[in-house]
Amino acid sequence: MEDRFVEEDVRHRLILSGIAELEEHGISGFSLRRAAMGAQVSCAAPYRHFKDKEEYINEIISYVGSKWELLSREIELIFDSDLRALVIEICIASLRFRIANRHLPLALAHTGDAGKSIDGSIEKSVRKYCEAHGIMGERQEIYLFETLCLLHGALSMVNEDNTERILELTKRALMDKFN
Repeated sequence: MEDRFVEEDVRHRLILSGIAELEEHGISGFSLRRAAMGAQVSCAAPYRHFKDKEEYINEIISYVGSKWELLSREIELIFDSDLRALVIEICIASLRFRIANRHLPLALAHTGDAGKSIDGSIEKSVRKYCEAHGIMGERQEIYLFETLCLLHGALSMVNEDNTERILELTKRALMDKFN
């Protein structure tokens, strides 16, 4: 029984070390050896826990995605009775999450089932807001399109000097959109 916990701990350390490796070197520069060193395990350890480098990276993406799922569920629980606040908070949280995980932007946006990916969570909240306000069909699609464009555009403008300003402006734009 204890061996299983030790192995789970090693796997978790490898995932956390893999995240740091991706942050520093990106997917194309990802090194199993450096990730193992960061986790303070042998160079062979990643191969005991993952079939290959691709599976390892996919597990990292899945792990980070599960953190988004948890965060988005909490936001939904807190703001479910205020759909305007729900949309705004999901959108701002998604932007903050993407900034914090810039090394995995596309993978996080589109993995998993639609309600669990970042864009899926945004879509779900925007559609909920629109339906409650009688916004249907093509007009609802435009609301969703404009919201996703705003967020992806804001993300492309972020740098270490302007993050808070971009978040502030994005929130104000969302508040205007969903009034």
